[in-house]
Amino acid sequence: MPDDLHCFDKARFGVIKLDLLGRIEYANEWCARVLGMKGSGDEMLEDFLADDASVQIFRRELKVREEGHSGEYSLRVKTRTSRENGIRVQVLGTPVIDRDRTVRGAIGIIQNLEFDDVIAELRGLGEAATDAQTLFGRLTEALSRVFQFDALVVSLYEEDGRYARVFFRWYSETDGSQRMRWERPWIRLTEAQRTWVGSMTGKQRAIGDLAVFLQTDLWRSMLEEPATQHFLQLGIRSVVGLLVRDRGRTVASLSLMDRRPNLYTEADVHDLDVLPLDKCILAVLHNIQRHEMEFHFNLLQQLLKRSTVVDMSSFLVDAIGREYKLSHVSLFRVEWAAKKIKLQAQWCDEAGCRLDDHYKQDIDEGVMGRVIRDRVSLYIPDVSEEPSYKRGALDPALSSGSEFCWPVFYDDADKRVAWVFNIEDQHVDSLSPREQRSLASLAVEVGGLLQRMNDLSFLKATFASTSDPVLVVDDRGEIKKVNPAAKQLLMGRPSDYITGNIRSFLGDPQVASSFMGHDAAAVETVLRVDGLAIPVVLSSCSMPESVRGKVIMIKDMRPVRRMEELTYLGQVSREVALQAQTPLALAATWVSRLKHCLQEAAANKAAKDATLGTLPIMADRIARQLRRIQHALTRLALYDQAGAFSSEAKIPINLLAQLDSAIAHLPNEDRARIERSGDGEDIDIRGNPIHCAFVLETCLAFLLRHLPDDRKMSVVINRSDSSAVLEFRAYDASSQQEADPQERFATQLSDKLGLAETTLQSILAGFGGSFERRNDADGLTVLTVRAALASATPSPSPALRSI
Repeated sequence: MPDDLHCFDKARFGVIKLDLLGRIEYANEWCARVLGMKGSGDEMLEDFLADDASVQIFRRELKVREEGHSGEYSLRVKTRTSRENGIRVQVLGTPVIDRDRTVRGAIGIIQNLEFDDVIAELRGLGEAATDAQTLFGRLTEALSRVFQFDALVVSLYEEDGRYARVFFRWYSETDGSQRMRWERPWIRLTEAQRTWVGSMTGKQRAIGDLAVFLQTDLWRSMLEEPATQHFLQLGIRSVVGLLVRDRGRTVASLSLMDRRPNLYTEADVHDLDVLPLDKCILAVLHNIQRHEMEFHFNLLQQLLKRSTVVDMSSFLVDAIGREYKLSHVSLFRVEWAAKKIKLQAQWCDEAGCRLDDHYKQDIDEGVMGRVIRDRVSLYIPDVSEEPSYKRGALDPALSSGSEFCWPVFYDDADKRVAWVFNIEDQHVDSLSPREQRSLASLAVEVGGLLQRMNDLSFLKATFASTSDPVLVVDDRGEIKKVNPAAKQLLMGRPSDYITGNIRSFLGDPQVASSFMGHDAAAVETVLRVDGLAIPVVLSSCSMPESVRGKVIMIKDMRPVRRMEELTYLGQVSREVALQAQTPLALAATWVSRLKHCLQEAAANKAAKDATLGTLPIMADRIARQLRRIQHALTRLALYDQAGAFSSEAKIPINLLAQLDSAIAHLPNEDRARIERSGDGEDIDIRGNPIHCAFVLETCLAFLLRHLPDDRKMSVVINRSDSSAVLEFRAYDASSQQEADPQERFATQLSDKLGLAETTLQSILAGFGGSFERRNDADGLTVLTVRAALASATPSPSPALRSI
């Protein structure tokens, strides 16, 4: 064997030397590892060819070498993996010529085209970024063409390096069957396992005998690990690994394992480095992250399509349980009034323990009670090591697993807990920190949806049951939704309230434009519906900017106006009765006097002529009082549907003339008891003469009717620059006063006049004045009437319209 060929012993490609018969005189380590050649001189190259076509090509090319020519050609050769069709290689052949120009043999340089094909295929897998199951299946098939292995394992690592997850596992059984497994649970790495992962970056990436390797002091602690026992039971001896790093941290690893010892060499480590395996695995990781984001996004979208809290809750726990492959997921509602936590929805796998659908527990019990009290999430990696937490919910058979519980708050300032999510799994430490953060962030968003759905259910019930009409309109005023009360108000015609515009119902276009331009607390207007004018009060509130439009509340004023009308009719009836009481009393007095005179005339002929002379006067007095009753009833007849008296012209009134007329209508004995003093000039006010006469006659009549026989009354008239003041005062006409009659008079007057005070005050407000009743220093009652002079009378007060 030429000494100069030893320089190719460690080459990354194949080098062989053949004699002219095709016997192998030299094969480097690459040929020995890939093709199984010994290079001892008793092996024929044709024995390593995979098909007849390759044999024919080789024989033809060997004759070309005998002729002293070089050439390049492709063959399919067998490998130690015993693939039926072998692998495709490219051979560059050149003759070996002695100094006498005699051809002694040939040298071939072999390039593994299959390895290049695998590189291209793996690059395509990384760029395609298909789903993880398809990608790892194709990756396993591709690696089997260039490596020998009985098991392939892909593990993922958390950000802090303390958690790992055997994501994909492929292995062949001793009977030739193959298994592929996808595993979910995360495991917390022991110190030895973390050291093992770190060692895969150094010289120990290839292990010749796993059983011997694990007997060393550094790795002996890993013998008890379930994963290690599993591979030892499979008979694994040789291991070669590759770490995948992303932005400076380890995110995954790939390990090839075989039952034959000392199978993998540094050349295999090099080949693993050459293959773009990191791109494939990173593509899977990105696919996983994208899937998580898509899961969260799609979950929120699906939740938005749910119409009730119950439907939303059931879909939520089912989706989380299936996605994360957990044993039990539950959602509880916190009932603060009852101090209970009630099961809202649950999901469990086949091995999980299902709760009773009506399950409840105390608000301060167990893990959920602590979460509600502390208002922070709680993760228990191993429940069996936390005896202080009373579980209370699931069967004790799950006590060896893990539990994750987190609160969902009301959207208010006090941050009370409204819901509680609880995850219980049979595996210890089943959630990595990243998954805990992901679930907690999802809970915040989902909690908002749950609370909004809860509020929406309340609003829907309120919207449907409220007795006031409610409309939802867009920013152009088009009516989009109405409640049943609005349907009734708008006559229940779909063509009117579904496709209509709120402006078409508002009688005043200016009110419509102003109302739609900004929010209004209360706008009084009229709705036009089928020719009817419906008095209403409108209020509005703008929808959120993302939705736009308004919510319009309508207060139908017809029932209110009807109640006001009935109330006012009662008030008017009482006032008319009070107003008629004085003339009725006076008329009754004159009728009694007339009856008495007629009786005297019948008994005494001498008094007959005198009686007949007074008959016209008494009849006139009776007629005057009856006309006053007629005026009072006329006022009641003037009441209209608008809720007020018809407007009456305000005319100048001579207050002194009105007072003299009121006094003149009284009987002689009553007139004799009245003393008038004060300003003697004409005093003009502006108002309704009937109202003015009622005020003066009421003050005179009430004082006279309840005035004791030994009392008199005075009317004092004063005027200022803007108003006239009349004081009706009762006083003692005798020199000696008795306390009892005086006290009795004041009490009687207070009781009787109280019913008419409101009416007098309302009337005088229309005159720009007021009415006051008080007792002076002697305990005698004083009635004070004020009225603005005609030149200073303000515009009619709204209170006057309600008389």
